[in-house]
Amino acid sequence: MGLIAYLRRRWLSTGFTVLLSGSAINIWIQDGGKALIVIAAVSVGLVLVIAAEFLLSGYHVAKHSLVYQHELPRVARGIRALEANRHKESHQ
Repeated sequence: MGLIAYLRRRWLSTGFTVLLSGSAINIWIQDGGKALIVIAAVSVGLVLVIAAEFLLSGYHVAKHSLVYQHELPRVARGIRALEANRHKESHQ
């Protein structure tokens, strides 16, 4: 899975959570006195959730890129071997 697809999927799920939380807050709060405090607390919580998801998705992508990075020398050797074989065949 590509980086863009992974991030898009994560942000869609986070956006859906934010929408559900926002509608639940609007239904739950009817008085204006405590509304500001609750909205501020929930906003901070949502920002923390979004930041955590972003960091986790970045960690996930970085972990997989490190795994693939260990494979790069082997892939490069294979490409060089293919080029050498092609070069040999063209000179025969």
